[in-house]
Amino acid sequence: MNVRLLVLGLVPVALAACEPPRATLSPSFGNAVRHNIAIQTINPNPNETMISPDMDGERAAEVMDRYKQGLIKPAPTFAAPTTTAGGGTAAK
Repeated sequence: MNVRLLVLGLVPVALAACEPPRATLSPSFGNAVRHNIAIQTINPNPNETMISPDMDGERAAEVMDRYKQGLIKPAPTFAAPTTTAGGGTAAK
């Protein structure tokens, strides 16, 4: 008897977990995910007119050497803006 009640109680929960019909979803549902996947996928057949990057291994090694020697300027640091409390008057 208890098993029967347990099964009857779990049936509505199982049915509630079913996927909603596709008709209720927007036609553009999932476009953002598909877009993000597309822009992160490398094109195996790139366009022949594409400009190759101007960074090669030798330049990268030179940059790393300058960085290790401390010859690269550090990024500028900005002070956090200071705020002061307003001078409003209290309601009377």
